[in-house]
Amino acid sequence: MKKLTIKWKIMLWYSTLLVLILVSALPLMYFTLSNSLYADTKSLLGTEMERVSKTLEFENNTIELNSDLDFVETGTYVAVYSNDNVLLSGKMPPAFDLEAQPALGRMYLEESGGHKWMIYDYEITRNGETLGWLRAVKSLGSVDETLNNFQTLIYIIIPVYIAIALFGGFFIKRTLTPVVQITRKAKQIGRGDFSKRFHFKRSHDEVGMLADTFDEMLDRLEASFNQEKRFSSDVSHELRTPITAIILSAEDALSENKTVEEYRENLESILKEGRKINSLISQLLMMARSSDGNYAPEMESIDISQLTKAIVDETLERTEYPDISISSDIEDGIVMLVEQTLFIRLLVNLIDNALKYNVPGGWVKVSLHKNKNTVSLFVEDGGIGISKKTLPKIWDRFFKEDQSSINSSPGLGLSIVRWIAELHGGTVHVKSELNKGSLFEIRFQIN
Repeated sequence: MKKLTIKWKIMLWYSTLLVLILVSALPLMYFTLSNSLYADTKSLLGTEMERVSKTLEFENNTIELNSDLDFVETGTYVAVYSNDNVLLSGKMPPAFDLEAQPALGRMYLEESGGHKWMIYDYEITRNGETLGWLRAVKSLGSVDETLNNFQTLIYIIIPVYIAIALFGGFFIKRTLTPVVQITRKAKQIGRGDFSKRFHFKRSHDEVGMLADTFDEMLDRLEASFNQEKRFSSDVSHELRTPITAIILSAEDALSENKTVEEYRENLESILKEGRKINSLISQLLMMARSSDGNYAPEMESIDISQLTKAIVDETLERTEYPDISISSDIEDGIVMLVEQTLFIRLLVNLIDNALKYNVPGGWVKVSLHKNKNTVSLFVEDGGIGISKKTLPKIWDRFFKEDQSSINSSPGLGLSIVRWIAELHGGTVHVKSELNKGSLFEIRFQIN
């Protein structure tokens, strides 16, 4: 049983159920019908006998049947016998023993002349004296005919049941065909072909819903798989560039005798590229946290107004873009639950992004305001802006509009910003126009 397919299991149970119905229901119906017909015949015969007994005529100690017996049905014979079992009047069916012995007070069956008969013997008394007995014989031909017709019907029902069973097997096979197709395609998908889909658009039953669910799942899996492939490729590319620069600087330093200044230049180049790798690894670790979905931030109540001012002041001190002005508009006393390290990373990434994609003599403005249960953090710049085509892609990992730029950032900053914002229950919004600058807003909900 365990090795059978679902199709054969259902067909087996289905056929077993039909057989049980045939074996139990049909004999029970036959038995019930037979008892009912015989009971009705007995009741009718008893009623007729009682009426006949009331119409008997007595003359000179003889008993005569009334000639008018319209109430007796066709097929019922009535006769009067003396105490000596001699037929006095009436008639019996042909080939019936006219000098039969009575079985007074009960009904019984007897076969005669190839027919079944129901017999009822009734004692005749008058003034306390037994004068004879009355016999009524009723043919059971109609009962037997009805039972024979029912047997014929059973013989007809059996092949009909067999036909229904065969049709049920075909219907079950047809119903489970989508499951077989799903299994076949699932095997293809299991071999790595994520382009396969089930596409049961015409089916709206449970199997169709299952197929649609699988299609949606496969869309997500394929997108995730392709994203991971791009992620691996992008990581390799981003690591290859600084590592190649380090190798070239080291080879150049070892190629021939160098002056102290030349060695210093090589070491500074190696240090610079090493810091790039360290920054990239740090961001990759941050992305790994965001991908597993199990990171639990260590929240604490912090005055983010002071923290934001400190980050802006530090940026002014260490900026590599002295010709770009940085200003702030920060409302005092805003306190909310955040993980301090992540909040710093979020704001630093936004400010660095605004500085990198700015223009000579440009500007960056950081704003923080509270409105009822909402805290909004704005980072605005007057830089190069973002095109409408590019705008939806800026949150993707490793996205860079200028892929040919070697010295550009790896393109993880805004992905990390969105993850940190969502981790704190916030949402990210951006408005930008090409060559006119961008406005990034992080909106937090607080109690």
